[in-house]
Amino acid sequence: MKIQNPLINYEDKWVALTPDRSKVVAAGETLEDLDKKLKSLKKKNIILHYVPPFGLISPSGLRW
Repeated sequence: MKIQNPLINYEDKWVALTPDRSKVVAAGETLEDLDKKLKSLKKKNIILHYVPPFGLISPSGLRW
């Protein structure tokens, strides 16, 4: 069974997540782009997260 990555559409982007991390509220190419979107949405109490490019290898040797 293959597990679908919910962030697949946000590769190499910044995302704003709900506090329970169940939903992407907004996304942007840069943190500044995301900040502009969030200000226009007047969203508060969100979690900012960068989704790295897929296929990279982390310093610990794990593949993303």
